[in-house]
Amino acid sequence: MAEFHECHGTLVFLSNGNRSARRRSSAAEFNNGLIFSKSPMRDNERFEVRLDRKIGNWSGSWAIGVTAGDPSVMEIPSSSTGLKNGSWVMSGMSILKDGSSFVEEYGQDLDELKEGDRIGVERTAQGSLHFFVNGVDLGVAAANIPQNVFAVVDLYGRCVEISIYKPFNRVSECVTELWAGSIEVGVTSHNPDDIVLLPTMTSMPTGTWMLSGASIIVDGKEVKKDYSSINLETLQAGDTIGILKKGTGSLHFLINGQDQGEAASNLPAIVYGAVDIYGAAVKVSIVSACRIEQEQGTSQLISPSTASVCFHPHCGSLIKLSNSNRTAERQRPTEEFKNAVTLTNVPLRNDEVFEVGDISFILMALIFDSVVMIRKIWMFFTLRLLTVASKQMIIADESVINASSNALVFHPRCGSSVSLFNGFLSAHRPRANEEFNNAVVLTSRHLKPNELLEVRVDIQMTKWAGSLEIGVTIHDPETLDFPSTMTNVQPPGTWMMSGGSIVCDGVTVIENYGPTLDEIKVGDTVGVMRKEDGSLHFFVNCTDLGCAARGVPADVYGVVDLFGQCAQVTIVSGIQESGEVDLTNSLNEVSEITIIAPEPQQPVESTPSQEITPESNEGLFKFSSFHGEQVAVSHNCRSAVRINPLCEFNNAIVMSHRPLRDNELFEVIVEKLVSRWSGSMEAGVTTVTPDQLKFPHTMTDLITGAWMVSGSSVLQNGSTTMNGYACDLDKLEEGSRLGIMRKSNGSLHFFVNGQDCGVAASGVPSGIYAMIDLYGQCVQISIYDTDYSEARETIPVPVPAQQTETEASAVITEGPAGKVTCGFHSCCGRNIRLVNNKMSAHRCSGFNQGVVFSAKPLEEDEIFEIVIDKVTGNHWSGSLTVGITAKTIPLMTLPVSALDLRDGTWLMTGSCVVKDGAIVKENYGHSLDRLQAETRIGMQRRRDGTFHVFVNGEDQGVAAIDVPRIVHAVVDVYGMAQRVSISSPCTVDRASPAIELVDGEPQSSISPVIEAPDQVEEDTREAIKIFKKFLFHKNCGQFISLDSNRTTARRVDSYNHGVVLSETPLPDNHLFQVCIRKLNSRWTGSVMIGVTAQDPDSLTSLPSTANSIKICPWIVVNNTVYVNGNKVNDNLRRSLDSLQEGDTLGVLIDKKSRLHLLINGEDLGPIAQAIPARRFAVLDLYGCCEEVSIVTADHGERGRVSMDETKIERSLGEHSKGPCDYRQLCDRFRASLAIPDEYFNTDCKSNVCYCQACHEARGEKRYAVSGDPPCRYALPLGWCQFVLRIPPRVEGYHVFDKWHVAFYGTPIGRLRRILDLGNIPLQVCSSQRRRGSSNKENEVPQLCVSPTILCSYEAQAKRQEYRDSATGKLYHVRVALQLLVKPGNYRTGRSHRDVDANELLDENIGTENLEWYLENQGSVVLTALLINIEPT
Repeated sequence: MAEFHECHGTLVFLSNGNRSARRRSSAAEFNNGLIFSKSPMRDNERFEVRLDRKIGNWSGSWAIGVTAGDPSVMEIPSSSTGLKNGSWVMSGMSILKDGSSFVEEYGQDLDELKEGDRIGVERTAQGSLHFFVNGVDLGVAAANIPQNVFAVVDLYGRCVEISIYKPFNRVSECVTELWAGSIEVGVTSHNPDDIVLLPTMTSMPTGTWMLSGASIIVDGKEVKKDYSSINLETLQAGDTIGILKKGTGSLHFLINGQDQGEAASNLPAIVYGAVDIYGAAVKVSIVSACRIEQEQGTSQLISPSTASVCFHPHCGSLIKLSNSNRTAERQRPTEEFKNAVTLTNVPLRNDEVFEVGDISFILMALIFDSVVMIRKIWMFFTLRLLTVASKQMIIADESVINASSNALVFHPRCGSSVSLFNGFLSAHRPRANEEFNNAVVLTSRHLKPNELLEVRVDIQMTKWAGSLEIGVTIHDPETLDFPSTMTNVQPPGTWMMSGGSIVCDGVTVIENYGPTLDEIKVGDTVGVMRKEDGSLHFFVNCTDLGCAARGVPADVYGVVDLFGQCAQVTIVSGIQESGEVDLTNSLNEVSEITIIAPEPQQPVESTPSQEITPESNEGLFKFSSFHGEQVAVSHNCRSAVRINPLCEFNNAIVMSHRPLRDNELFEVIVEKLVSRWSGSMEAGVTTVTPDQLKFPHTMTDLITGAWMVSGSSVLQNGSTTMNGYACDLDKLEEGSRLGIMRKSNGSLHFFVNGQDCGVAASGVPSGIYAMIDLYGQCVQISIYDTDYSEARETIPVPVPAQQTETEASAVITEGPAGKVTCGFHSCCGRNIRLVNNKMSAHRCSGFNQGVVFSAKPLEEDEIFEIVIDKVTGNHWSGSLTVGITAKTIPLMTLPVSALDLRDGTWLMTGSCVVKDGAIVKENYGHSLDRLQAETRIGMQRRRDGTFHVFVNGEDQGVAAIDVPRIVHAVVDVYGMAQRVSISSPCTVDRASPAIELVDGEPQSSISPVIEAPDQVEEDTREAIKIFKKFLFHKNCGQFISLDSNRTTARRVDSYNHGVVLSETPLPDNHLFQVCIRKLNSRWTGSVMIGVTAQDPDSLTSLPSTANSIKICPWIVVNNTVYVNGNKVNDNLRRSLDSLQEGDTLGVLIDKKSRLHLLINGEDLGPIAQAIPARRFAVLDLYGCCEEVSIVTADHGERGRVSMDETKIERSLGEHSKGPCDYRQLCDRFRASLAIPDEYFNTDCKSNVCYCQACHEARGEKRYAVSGDPPCRYALPLGWCQFVLRIPPRVEGYHVFDKWHVAFYGTPIGRLRRILDLGNIPLQVCSSQRRRGSSNKENEVPQLCVSPTILCSYEAQAKRQEYRDSATGKLYHVRVALQLLVKPGNYRTGRSHRDVDANELLDENIGTENLEWYLENQGSVVLTALLINIEPT
């Protein structure tokens, strides 16, 4: 098996038998990560590695290639660009030869690959060099490569950890061949209750001794290379591994009972056993010491304490414990290879009789046990099988996928970038905006003769080229190594329709077979059929395109490739069309979002005399299935909701499904608004049918056949025809109604709450469709008519069970006693029918998909009680599951079982208590599997944070502790349980605190800042007033200067190396608080704050940033909390980067060892927990933060005064009378552009005026430095800068720290469209045309930007006249955009203008490399709008 060479870069650490490599100090260092193959590569041998871990701190990523140099004798450089004398390396998209660019654009960009992706290199027998990405050959990169070359990999930049990849082979044992590495065992001094578990135990920097492969790893470093003659990676199923801690403090390991000798000495008195089920290992069990001692031939008895050793419930995120916590199994073993650390529940104690040399009774052996089937389908049912032993249940589960007699569905084993839902009938590419391939799905069984596999396109993306591909293959989905696209599959036996061609085994056999699939639209259907005579036919919209191939074998599977533009499909062959896929499954993102989802239509209970005929709703309006890409329509097509309303504000147009008749009113009701954006709903009509309309970003972009109202303006074809119309859509509130009517005389009228607002347009033709744009603040609407009114009627008491249920009755209704009665939430499983005013839940089919939630969060000490109404016979096994969850309801994707809920979910299933899928208590109470009809079950979250379950009013005891305050009740109507009802309505007085929705997120009227009882809350609030006399420690960062009192810290150089710590530890309930005294806008980023368990006296040198401290740091960076460098929370309410001079910032540890963050005295609540008893405050004067002072008891009041003084001085320092005249003029011009305020940063203090007076007042240089590696850029002198809001998708990429600043000039008319799109369209640059190439094929669309605004605006930013509304003067105006550009993703050149150094703002910029060319819009982030105004 391939291994890495022992000689490598200085920061490389090898493990797993030299088959895994990790770059140490990855947060502080980005290079010195070169590794080589152990031996020269053989001809036609592929050397392939997998990316295991990637971080966002740096730019650039891994590189791979070959070198003729011998690693054992060469001087290893810091990066692959330093390799000389015969080296060929692929870096990014380029091929480097001896460090110089050899091929500019070779293949896929390695910087864009993600964790789990693979790259490989191969030298053929003919001497040509090939590179591979995820098994796909990128072609010949170089020729005449000498023999005996070594493979080389560079762990550079964001790439931190890799492993040698071994192809997947199906096995039947618990040791899988998919991953390199295997089980690792050892001990740790960390308490399992307090430890922050890392992905692997060998990454733990302190207090850990591990056996990995054949090496001993202590605190993450290898101390003994060949400790054992037996490598753990060679173990087979059934082998045992033991850990023995002797009384002398020495550590021994035993393999199959054989002592391997002393591994370490001087262990602490208290250590816990540690097992890492890593890589190839899947499952382990603790073997009783009794059995082991019998095998060793001893008769020593076991003490009771030893017999109680088991695994601790606090374990890795992928671990599932069973067998009384004595067995641990890594879930998803084919997808994940780490995050599977387990510790013992008690320390390993010394044997009292050890002094005679006998084996300690706490010897713990681990045996690989049982046989597992590593198939994805079983992962869906793993947790359920814990409580279901019935063979009938297993058969029922298996029949969902494999029964050949069932309807055709997709097989659960599919491409890495696709997910299945809707009973495996729908396939979705979740990251469709980021990836375009690796989304192949196959049918679950062979296609029958003359059976049509037909799919409907549900979601399309315009970002990519190419689209859906469909066909058949003889390959079994269980064994197929899924390619990136099905046209690249290597083994023979695959026929595909791609575009308009037929491709067989990767070779095009028919060029123009039929209409191209690249032009299909949402709602179109595509099918494939193998007929009895062996001929293959394809269908588009039910039209047979003719014979595509003959002699196709009988046993073939259907294949669908969600390639390029195609993001979601649904199988429609053999099923009745329902118009739309369920709303909860039709989203562009699989992750859950906290918005009010439209309430799904509930199935209608009806008696035979109450049957509803299809004609009854024939005249009612519906929304069309064709709509904008950011909107989802409910399955009854009566409600529409904008997806991700807090991140996206447009691309959400919906239309009526049919034209408006004359004098017919189309009316909608506004159900949800958010305050995040400016602007709101836009409404109108169009002559274009929904299936023909190319939906724009906003309705105002329509330029033909469209009449609409936006705000209070009427527009026709994008041009304003009337201002001040009586209908102002921006003033609509939740519950307001908007109507549209075309009268018989051709006039268009709008109605608000039934009132006619008058004629908006005339001469409107007939046959128009209504349009609504869910823009800005408007998030959710429904069609308002008689059906809606009847559905919203409030019913004060539950109606009889046989009464017809409306499609969306009120969740909360007012009863006669003035109380609020709550039922079940409309967000429920697809097999659930809610009846009796949502007080009863009935599972109408199947055995699962029966999850329901309480309509509102539980109040403290409130019991949410249900009664079992109906239990089936012996048809199903298993029964009810109940519990609570901290997840925000509604969920946009519902699991098939409540046991699949994570992120704070406690459930009782059977007699066990499960937390986030792991059993934490066995034999907790009465088994729910034995309950019968009329049994009552209650759930309660008490004031002390404990969770209790009641059975027939009897408390079963404490099921869980430390439960969050806001939780919903969960009930899974599973198995035998078929119907439940709320037995006694939960009531709460209207005066009690209510849960409200603010900006689409649940908020409580009583702030849940500190989740503790009232007394603790009061103590914590009181503690905020306590100041201790803190000082800064004299051991501080390289560029820090402390004053004589050590209460003020100042950074005197650069932007980093500004770490300071408190001199003494922080006591409980004592506030460490500082005041920001000085900021420098030259830098980006700002102060960081937190705590660390590391004593400042033990630090020989402080790192460059606080986030690189080694021992247990909890650090707040901007609005994100990091623990040991890992992001744990990125949703703080306040951002540290937005703090101004004079603001205060503090940390406090409460009595429950929880970390609180305070900004200007406001407690943001607990942001971390389990803080150690001895901790020091840490502060990082990073970026723009240059000076802070400690706020102490003797000048607390003065600190507040000085804040005001500092703010006044800052404002007076620039101008004595506020913003300068030039800034005010630019402000007025910006307002005239009518660009929504939500495009801009809400903090106006971030805007900077670069007029001569302001620039000189700040004392700035004429240039600045940005990015990594550093790059100079000229300040935009003479311009005014207005900072734009940064999209959430780039907040985690450290773009302000790592990317380069550039400028782009644009005509004013194109500005709004650029801001709407969020990127700049590519175009052929003038420099290309200047070279005189008349062949348009050679003109590559690209983006041309510059690090100086002088060279950026001349070509695009033409002057436009502007008359100032305040002064009446006429000016010339230009606009430009300030950008951040990803380093390494652009090439440079001279300016096409004749520019000399004297014309530039600073000679440091130079005249070379003034134009940057980019061919990828994704490498640019818009950061600011620049305005330049000059007199005419």
